[in-house]
Amino acid sequence: GGGGGGRDVAGSFGAGGSGGGIVLIFARIITVTGLISANGGGGGDTGVSNDQDPAGGGASGGSILIKTQKATIGTDLLTVTGGAGGVAQGPSGGAGSVGRIRVDYGQQLSGTAQNASYAQVTDLVTADGGMLVL
Repeated sequence: GGGGGGRDVAGSFGAGGSGGGIVLIFARIITVTGLISANGGGGGDTGVSNDQDPAGGGASGGSILIKTQKATIGTDLLTVTGGAGGVAQGPSGGAGSVGRIRVDYGQQLSGTAQNASYAQVTDLVTADGGMLVL
């Protein structure tokens, strides 16, 4: 995901948040039991009493790509949320946009995630080997 913006008007501005990054997972069988996230960071606050200094913008969420034959992804264990905008006496920073999740599977998929797209791919080639439990 992209980083948030910041602007220095009077010497004390809020920095933009860090982008969400990328998560790539390729395995024959995947079972997700904990959170996997590529969330954007929040924008920085100004922390001063100056109505001209704006806060930093939140960064966008990143990307998660999973390619597998069989996946159990749980419920909302994959997240790519955008960061919140910073707070200021002057203009507050805007929030970052959500990222994207893509799950390509060959045989079986169970579970859901917000902002996700799913595709059953009949000729999917994944990593040779055992099961990956996250």
